[in-house]
Amino acid sequence: MILVTLLFTILLLMFLIGPVWYKRSADVSNQSEENLRLYKERQQDLIEAEMDEESKKALTLELDREFLATTREESEANEGAISQKRWLAPIIMLVFIMGGSLVGYQFWGASVELTATELLNKSYKRELLPSEEKKLMETVAIAAKHRNKNYEWAFLNARLNMSQGKYEAAAEAFADLLFALPIEADEDRAAIMVQLAQARFAQSQQKPSEEIYDLLNESLKLQPNQAQARGMAGMVAFQLGMYEGTIKHWGELWKNTSDREYAELLEEGIRRAADELEAQGEEVDLSFLERTAITILVDASEEAKKGLPANTTVFVAATAVEGPPMPLAAQRITLGDLPMQITLSDAQAMMPGMSLSDYKQVKVRATISISGEPSARKGDWQGEVSPVANDHEGVIEIMINKQL
Repeated sequence: MILVTLLFTILLLMFLIGPVWYKRSADVSNQSEENLRLYKERQQDLIEAEMDEESKKALTLELDREFLATTREESEANEGAISQKRWLAPIIMLVFIMGGSLVGYQFWGASVELTATELLNKSYKRELLPSEEKKLMETVAIAAKHRNKNYEWAFLNARLNMSQGKYEAAAEAFADLLFALPIEADEDRAAIMVQLAQARFAQSQQKPSEEIYDLLNESLKLQPNQAQARGMAGMVAFQLGMYEGTIKHWGELWKNTSDREYAELLEEGIRRAADELEAQGEEVDLSFLERTAITILVDASEEAKKGLPANTTVFVAATAVEGPPMPLAAQRITLGDLPMQITLSDAQAMMPGMSLSDYKQVKVRATISISGEPSARKGDWQGEVSPVANDHEGVIEIMINKQL
């Protein structure tokens, strides 16, 4: 857009500066020379004429006036013609520049983006009309095409095609975006690979392929902690009969999830994949599915319970004896539940790499939280047992009897 405007400006300056070097045409110069020749001839005739000096002076004066008048008329006529020529070209160029700038603005300027943004804002408030949806798709596609380094518009264009069920166009757009992204943009490239895999999976009518599986694996090499990519990779591997891949990917998800229902679904899928492998005569080690767990019996003294309502929050947590203070596993109950036996296990891990299995020695603490917050405060009651082996087989008894 800047280059187009600059070109138009240069052309306009050329037409504006051009008149400085403007020269009369040959016919104008010839006419002036002819008038001067006639003037000199008539002047010579007066000199040679036989008349008194006073008459000669009067006729000579009249001849000079006539010559000056003729010269003035020619000059004014020429200047008028030149002036017209001088102004006509700039006016034409001005109109051309304004029109060209308007067209350029429509295609390369912010007009397209502003229109698309306005329609997107409308879509958040209400459902767009069919004509508005069509306009949105068109404007976003133009913005994505003419904004080579603005990857947000390209991504939005691909997502809109995906949402409209145009999976082939979406896959093509994601592939183009993946090619355009800088090689060092690991996080963005990993995310686009997952989107591309989903688009191609939908395009093939939910039929898996090794190409899709490879895309997901490449994405996980760049960003190993993508739960969405791992989940899809495990599913595609199962459909392709690559059961080792299913166990690998879903096993990683199972280890790092604290959602019990999701963990149960993953475990069921893992065991199905293992059954398929065993039916083929292969041995499968599923010992990793045995979560580390400790059983705790929690109670509170009468003094600790005194004056507190039954719905007062009680937090039970296991933390590393030597390690970060963040709980490895935790559970929330109420004072009215006591005494109560609970189990803390890897399924309650707060984050990957922070589970009971990762620390051999832990301390178990139970806190009556008057404020309802996990962090203990002055006035709360606590009970603690430490150290405890993470593979302790018996029941650990905790009595809450110490006020902070």
